[in-house]
Amino acid sequence: MDSIFTIATIVFLVSLVMLFFKKFRNKKTLITAAICLVIMIAINPSSDDKGENRDALADEKPAAKEKTGNDKEKTESTKEKKTEKKEKKPVAKDEKKEDSAKDYYVSNVKPAMDEYIEEYDRIWEELWAPTFNGIADESVDIYTAYDNMNSVESQYAKLEMDIAGIKLDKEAQGKDDYKKVGEMRSSFANGAAMRKKAAKQAKKMIDEGTFKPSEIDKIVDTVNLSDSNTIQAIAVRAELENKYGLLDDE
Repeated sequence: MDSIFTIATIVFLVSLVMLFFKKFRNKKTLITAAICLVIMIAINPSSDDKGENRDALADEKPAAKEKTGNDKEKTESTKEKKTEKKEKKPVAKDEKKEDSAKDYYVSNVKPAMDEYIEEYDRIWEELWAPTFNGIADESVDIYTAYDNMNSVESQYAKLEMDIAGIKLDKEAQGKDDYKKVGEMRSSFANGAAMRKKAAKQAKKMIDEGTFKPSEIDKIVDTVNLSDSNTIQAIAVRAELENKYGLLDDE
């Protein structure tokens, strides 16, 4: 294609020169050569232009790719930063809540529970156990036994109310720990309530003088129910104190 273009150009130029010197009188040939030249120019742009166009396209593509790549990197970087911020916030928030729950437990719940558990065991060891041992070996008369059971009943009734009065704070403790401490408080109060009931049953048995096996079984069942509730309360307490790291400190 380039050679044809060159020949047409030469014919046109030669014809133009001959016409100028009036030596070439065939104007038809000149016109034909000119038309060929115009057509060839139209369909055959210079190789330099082609090269420039190719270079321009080649330059544009990497630039576009580079821009797209940069935009993608910026977008991914922004997403990563946002993700990091989202991950950091909940961690800090959870730690703050846990510290608040621990502080509340140590300041308000644990001292009360320590005191109530000590009282819970003291009533049993000082009054209940010696009374029934004394009845068995006849070292305790029925009047003393009745008075002791009356005292056991009233002391466990007071303890039940004191345990139920442990104050909870949902905002300070958080939803989960608030619920756990509530479970512990309820189980322990039920344990005290069952021992109060057992004392009432024993008092009636002593008063009536009917030490029937069936009556004794009822009392034993009530005491076992009390122990079951108390064990549940202790288990929840251990779970909470292990979470707070208090068991490791002891």
